[in-house]
Amino acid sequence: MTDARDFQVLTDPVGVYACTGCGVKLDLTGRAAFSPVRCPSCRAEMQVPARMGGFILVELLGVGGMGSAYRARDESLNRDVAIKIMRKSFGDDPKFVETFRREAQTAARLNHPNVVQIHSFGEFKGQPFIVMELVTGGSLDRMIAEGEPLDQTVVLRICMEIASALQSGYQMQLVHGDLKPENILLDEKGAAKLVDFGIAQLAGAGCDTKEVWGTPYYVAPEKVRRQRSDCRADIYSLGGTLFHALAGRPPFDGSDATAVVKERFMRPAPPLREVRADINPEIEAIVARMLQVEPSMRYPTYESLLSDMRRFLEHAGASVVATKKILLKKKGASSTGSIQVDSSAASSGGSPTKSMPAAVAKPGNRLVIKKGGVSPSFDPGMQTAEAASSSQAEEQDVPVKKVIPKKLIALIAAGVLALVGVSGGILAFLHHRQEVQRIAAIDATNQVHQAAVAAHAVAAQLMGTCLAQAQAAGSNLHLLDAAAEQLCVLANKTVTDVLGPESHDVMIPVHAAPGGVPPVDSVREETLKEPVLVQVRNMYRARYRVEDLAAEGTALVEEISGAHEAAGAATTETLRQQANDFSDRIQPLATGGKADEARRKLAGIRADMMVVSNLVAVVRRHQEKEAEIARQQAEAEKQRQLAAKREVERQDKIRGEVAEIHSKEQEISELLHKHAYADARRQLRTITTSLTEEESQAAYAVATQRVARIEDLRDFMAAHVAGYQHPSEGWRVESADKNGLVVRNRTTTNEVSWAELGDVRMVLFMRHYLMDEELARELRLRERVQLLIDSALYCRKFLPENKRAQEFADKLLDKAVSLLPDAKDDIELLMPGAGGKGEPEKAQGAAPP
Repeated sequence: MTDARDFQVLTDPVGVYACTGCGVKLDLTGRAAFSPVRCPSCRAEMQVPARMGGFILVELLGVGGMGSAYRARDESLNRDVAIKIMRKSFGDDPKFVETFRREAQTAARLNHPNVVQIHSFGEFKGQPFIVMELVTGGSLDRMIAEGEPLDQTVVLRICMEIASALQSGYQMQLVHGDLKPENILLDEKGAAKLVDFGIAQLAGAGCDTKEVWGTPYYVAPEKVRRQRSDCRADIYSLGGTLFHALAGRPPFDGSDATAVVKERFMRPAPPLREVRADINPEIEAIVARMLQVEPSMRYPTYESLLSDMRRFLEHAGASVVATKKILLKKKGASSTGSIQVDSSAASSGGSPTKSMPAAVAKPGNRLVIKKGGVSPSFDPGMQTAEAASSSQAEEQDVPVKKVIPKKLIALIAAGVLALVGVSGGILAFLHHRQEVQRIAAIDATNQVHQAAVAAHAVAAQLMGTCLAQAQAAGSNLHLLDAAAEQLCVLANKTVTDVLGPESHDVMIPVHAAPGGVPPVDSVREETLKEPVLVQVRNMYRARYRVEDLAAEGTALVEEISGAHEAAGAATTETLRQQANDFSDRIQPLATGGKADEARRKLAGIRADMMVVSNLVAVVRRHQEKEAEIARQQAEAEKQRQLAAKREVERQDKIRGEVAEIHSKEQEISELLHKHAYADARRQLRTITTSLTEEESQAAYAVATQRVARIEDLRDFMAAHVAGYQHPSEGWRVESADKNGLVVRNRTTTNEVSWAELGDVRMVLFMRHYLMDEELARELRLRERVQLLIDSALYCRKFLPENKRAQEFADKLLDKAVSLLPDAKDDIELLMPGAGGKGEPEKAQGAAPP
């Protein structure tokens, strides 16, 4: 398995750190770096930071082939930066350290708006690191991973900016060497930024090693061939990146890296129109030329490439990278102020939220009583100048103003004029005036009632608007939660496929209810051997926060829905107060801090998914390596067992062949006893054809040597025994040869064969000629030692039951060893285990060997 220490960095602990949510000081003493921690005040979740010299490492951004990248805070300059730290397994390799240093030096020389700026290079506790500009707008590979077709002009504009950055580097005779979507970042304004000039090399340089640096999907053919490369190699890689961004898949694919690389030599890249029907022919032509296998067929310079890109963008119109937005009027804001709401619901197939009028959330809406009816200052389509001016007054109950009709005035004037002459007209006038006043009072009462009804309708409509806004915000949060859950499930499955089903539950931490007591999690993350398990657990924690925010949105929708249903029974003032309160609570979930937090969490989960993919790839490679080692060991064990079996069979065969030799020696023993040595050798040779093993053949050679040694003893006696006289019996050997002896008694002379002579007389000859020091002077040392051994062999073979003969054999062997210690090897060969323990001595009067 992978060593988790390879992904760790050496840091110093941070004792106290401010919560990123509310600013409360948190005591982090004893907590592991980058482990999760929840603020007890605002319940916000964050990672435990770590100190590295003058920098605070806030969070892990990603893990690459050479090291890890962190978001950090530069305390000396009070700014956010990105820090890339080399992996531990590379730290002790001078070659990789030099590559890491060259990345900083190379990129630092480039001063271009589309190249990530390098601030500094240093080491901390033996770990080289680079401090660079922090780019927070995402990356091209994340845009591709969304799965939606990308705008053609946007992608071409991004690649044009990268081409401009590469041109700036090439003016300093540098090629990038590893163009791919992961190395193209975007800042907050959508401008492209190029990173990782770490494997850049001088233009025109060849490959002096067997290593080919680059990503299989985008590497140029000449680099695979280890040919000299120039700007056209980067143009090819940029073309592969452009193809991937437009088509949603790389131009070449295969079962492994080798297959991917070979594919570009077998056939050209497919036309873009085959994978994306709406592709512009001009863009298709640009990409096709960039992906030519032969460098001479590609764009010769960056200027020629940029010229074609600019020409297309000029007549296609400028494009920018932007997120779809929906505008809502902010409570209390002017008609020009707005709140932006992420319309991911619309982009994901949901219903987009419609723009609501500014007057809906505008405080102080009032009613204006006019002759002939009541008109509210709120217009669902627009706000009139009269309504706008009336809304400047404070909200209050409108008093009823009595209006005297013109007819009444005329009648009063006529009555006054006629009073002098007609007294009866006065009474008629007074009666008429009372009737008019009664009618006016009824009309004013009706107008007040109508105004109250209209005000209540407006307040109820405000409540309905709040409900629509809350539903839109809640829907957006649920979409974010669904996306986060899908990524967590995918990450869990990806890891489970590699580490086994037992890791499934380990990766799912316990979900604490918002505001509740955190439950006890049985998993101790510090004991987990695989860092990928901790990474997935962090993804789940981030998803839990998005889920809590979505639940908060659902609860708010239910609360507003209940208030909206009860609007008929509530007063106008209560409805207005509720609408204002709900508007304040909706804003954080729609466009404020909580909505931003949910989007940040989802973006972090997407980034973590890439890290998980990289870690799983590392684990899978390690497992494949371990499986290969296990296979090799199993094969070696199988071969060892097979060899052992064959050796056992061979040893059995050797024992059988040696036993056959010993049996044959027993058969020829009588022939040797009769001194028929030629016949004995012939009999012994009959088994040579059945001896196949080297050890058996060696045993046969020893058996043959025993025959020869006994014969040598007989030949020595035949040459020296003439003149021997038995001291007590009086017989004498007159002469001797290989056939026999002439022995004279006191009265007769007889011819005796060696077989008739007998074993006892042979022992007498041995004792007389070999053990007598005076007679032994005539023999050379090695000759005497050999005869001593041969005599002992004779006694062992032909007198095995004669105790005195065996004791004499022991003396012969001891004498041989005492004269020549090396004789032990000869003795052991001819008579295994026969002994011979005599102490070395100087042979008196012996001739030199």
